[in-house]
Amino acid sequence: MRRPATAASARVLDIPDIRPHDRRVDLAAAQLDLIAGLMVLDPPVFLFGGYAEDALLYGTVARPHDDVDVFVWRDDLPSRLDQVRTLGFDSIESRFEPSPGRPLVVGAARGDLQLELCIGDRAGGRAHFDLPAEDGLGRVWLPDDLVDHPMQQLDDLVVRTLSPLALYQVRMASASVFGGFRPKDELSQAALRDRFFASSSEADLAPAVTHVNA
Repeated sequence: MRRPATAASARVLDIPDIRPHDRRVDLAAAQLDLIAGLMVLDPPVFLFGGYAEDALLYGTVARPHDDVDVFVWRDDLPSRLDQVRTLGFDSIESRFEPSPGRPLVVGAARGDLQLELCIGDRAGGRAHFDLPAEDGLGRVWLPDDLVDHPMQQLDDLVVRTLSPLALYQVRMASASVFGGFRPKDELSQAALRDRFFASSSEADLAPAVTHVNA
């Protein structure tokens, strides 16, 4: 959802440690224009990953990002892929499948723009996603406030994000599968914890995980 603003070509971004004419600034401006287009889709999509954390923690683009991540429901995926094509993305692929035929991440490209759809499931009114685990899959149950967090400012946009707790728990659950935290992940987890969960223990913040046969 966009507030009245100047044209994309005139967008001025002040990203720490990045010079104004660095190509990453142009990419960030294009990514924000993409986010503006995503925020008007129906049914709503929700920012995930780095841009969601920038909105929640800083209200502005705080660092360069390789892609734009959004959360969608699996039962909406066919219509979401149609919407992605309407936005001009013609290179669409499954990028991570914990079990065959059930992607967790679908990626799409439009020139230098990379978009990733992160897919959640619903069972009995509860949201979850599956990750590889010993002897099957681990079903990670997401918090009740997953898509109920208030809308946030991101530069001249007003955006929907996953909740801080959902972002924190997804990264916790995914770390062992993807080789642990990268330095930027550690910084983001610390920032989320300091802002939203300073009085909570890691045990309190850990997601519920149950075993599922593959």
